[in-house]
Amino acid sequence: PVPVYSLPGNFDWPECSDPESGWKHYQDHMMNINTNWDTATDYVVYRQQERPENFSFLWKRVLFVGIHMVTNSDADETNERVMDNIQWVNQNVEKHQMENIDAIFVMGNERLLATENIAFYEHFSNKKKNVDEWNDVLFVYSRRSGISGLSRDIGGVTDLHELRVGSEWPIMDVRVQTGNVAGIQFRTVSSRIGRASGSGGQDGVI
Repeated sequence: PVPVYSLPGNFDWPECSDPESGWKHYQDHMMNINTNWDTATDYVVYRQQERPENFSFLWKRVLFVGIHMVTNSDADETNERVMDNIQWVNQNVEKHQMENIDAIFVMGNERLLATENIAFYEHFSNKKKNVDEWNDVLFVYSRRSGISGLSRDIGGVTDLHELRVGSEWPIMDVRVQTGNVAGIQFRTVSSRIGRASGSGGQDGVI
């Protein structure tokens, strides 16, 4: 079985007619949907203590990180959430150690360069440019979109890409290549090939 992981979107709560109830439903029915699969324990799934909707796992030298990235008119809530997201990515890099990571694959809902997310982009673009151990690591931010596509070297930063995941069917197959030549490729296929999240894992909290 291939487990499914869920991340909040705008319609789950900030743009819902009843945001409080919408968020409660998301927590109750979607947040831990991956636990519905009784699969092998080839990796550990971690949840952020402050924001259990945020998750992570390391699989074959790719660090997968899911973050709560939505558009909200409440500036204070947005700033606090974005700071938590930055902390969560850094916390996982520190935990797993960069020497064990070839690529960091971050998943969210909204655009990387959206006004409310600029602090997130600037933080990690500065790391890619100025911190030696980040130079050779592929950093991909994946988000929902109307049409699939890949924007490379965002803001002129080498190996910092934004992957747009559209609603095409068959669903998108994303393959992250690690090793001496790290890279990313995607396509829509009728059969599942080379899925990175091919087994379930345990749940844990950092």
